[in-house]
Amino acid sequence: MAERLPLIRISTVAIALLLTASCATVPQEEGPDPELAAALKGKVAEKPRSCIQLDEANSAKVYRGAITYTPARNLMYVNTSPGCQTSIPDPLYVVEPFTGRQLCKGDTVKFVDRMSHMPGGFCVLGEFTPYRSKR
Repeated sequence: MAERLPLIRISTVAIALLLTASCATVPQEEGPDPELAAALKGKVAEKPRSCIQLDEANSAKVYRGAITYTPARNLMYVNTSPGCQTSIPDPLYVVEPFTGRQLCKGDTVKFVDRMSHMPGGFCVLGEFTPYRSKR
């Protein structure tokens, strides 16, 4: 029985490594995401918020190190979460809000492949910075 214990430990480590590899994210590149900069062009940042209503969390788009939500034509919320990326080209975006009708700082986001349903990234949300179009 004592001889089997190292095999169990090795198996547990191997499983942990496989799970970690399946959830790996793309390494973050330096500097701001040019696509995000283009999306924010002509918009002015306001005071960050801890939460937004779930009905405002539509049109989620994932950028390098940020997720945006566009509830209205002149409003975009930017949630900058370092490491919040995925290697999946067009992932399913799964949020797990803890407060019910709001999406808040500290809530989790998972990225899942649409075809295989394999995990493709995980992150914890930060604050939501509203950006409004200049009038």
